[in-house]
Amino acid sequence: MKTGFTRILANKLLLSALCPVLLACWDKPAFAQHSAHDPHHKIRVMDARDAGVDCSGKNDSAAALNALTGSGKLTAVKIVFPAASTQHPCLVKLGSTWRIYNSTSFTVDGGARCGLPGNCTTFKWAGGVGGTVIDMEQVFGFEVTNVRIDGAGTAGVGVVVDQAAAAGLATYDGIFEGVLFTANATNSNGPNDSWIGLSISPTSRSNVADIRVLNSAFECVSSGKRKATIGYALSLPN
Repeated sequence: MKTGFTRILANKLLLSALCPVLLACWDKPAFAQHSAHDPHHKIRVMDARDAGVDCSGKNDSAAALNALTGSGKLTAVKIVFPAASTQHPCLVKLGSTWRIYNSTSFTVDGGARCGLPGNCTTFKWAGGVGGTVIDMEQVFGFEVTNVRIDGAGTAGVGVVVDQAAAAGLATYDGIFEGVLFTANATNSNGPNDSWIGLSISPTSRSNVADIRVLNSAFECVSSGKRKATIGYALSLPN
């Protein structure tokens, strides 16, 4: 099995949904306090454990997260995922897709910098083959920082940012910083054959724009069954 990564290290990468673009990884590579209010900003700082998240990775946290983020409740919230214990970052098991919908001005913060070692807050797929780890739609003014998106060798997509609804909030002005997108194929079969680390606007052809990726990495694995998995895709149907 061959491994590799492609990094995006740029001050600003502006993305729009005007034409298909993809970044492929070919054969070669390519502690928090509990919920409080930030005195400097009119946002709520929430410890993810207060929402029912299990940072040990033993229990599925998808239902707890979706109860918080599926209907706009993440607006003006900074949700922090603290370490489970010393030297053990928060491991979030997702048996189904974490859906972040209809929210503005929010932050998903893994705390410590992730980097290529990936020793940081991790959202690990534990659902069906070909599923999506995180789906973000109708989100405006958001930041996802210092996390690892782990496909566990079976997920089809790491993160989707899209605009499926015809009305409502536009999906606009988003930042991914310090994020590691990894298919994480640890067996001889390699990753899911359709793996895309970050998929921007796979269905919508409007209202998805200004999505930036900073200081992040896309790690892909090839088993030889195909020449590449995809690290980043723009307007490419999943």
